Amino acid sequence: MNIRLPLLAFLTAFSVQAHAYDWEPFRKGAAEIEVVDMKPVPLVESADKKGWAKVPPMFPKYGAVIYMPPNDGAGKATITVVKDGWLFIACNYDYQGNPSGNWQEEVWDEKKFKAKGWRNVTKTEMGGLFIRGDDKKYEVFMKQVKKGDLLTLRCNKYSPPYPILLTADGAKK
Repeated sequence: MNIRLPLLAFLTAFSVQAHAYDWEPFRKGAAEIEVVDMKPVPLVESADKKGWAKVPPMFPKYGAVIYMPPNDGAGKATITVVKDGWLFIACNYDYQGNPSGNWQEEVWDEKKFKAKGWRNVTKTEMGGLFIRGDDKKYEVFMKQVKKGDLLTLRCNKYSPPYPILLTADGAKK
């Protein structure tokens, strides 16, 4: 497998100065995914406590969708990649309760994401912070995923990781 082209596209997109990143390759090359018990919705700011209080401008600019569960509480996201492409994941690591249920053993922290080939996207790269309506701050990771990949991710006890695509075209219904 030749990784030079995706790596070159990735490095090119991030080699320019802050607020001038070219996110278009990530929109054009967005993955297609299916997510168990989550539905894609436009990623925009909202006053709703279950919505997103602050969304970095690159997400709405590139038509991002975020997969949302009907209710928080499951703590996991189960993602099947239907088509190769770029996938973003938003995770919250705030305290959410005691370790009962051994959920902490399943958590993907930044170290585990990096070990699995994911990259942390900084607030400078995004052009701002990513904060939910309940005032929880989210870290964002990205990776070029492959068709057939099955991801079961957990970042916290109750709040699941939220898959994000930079194009509505990647949302499977």
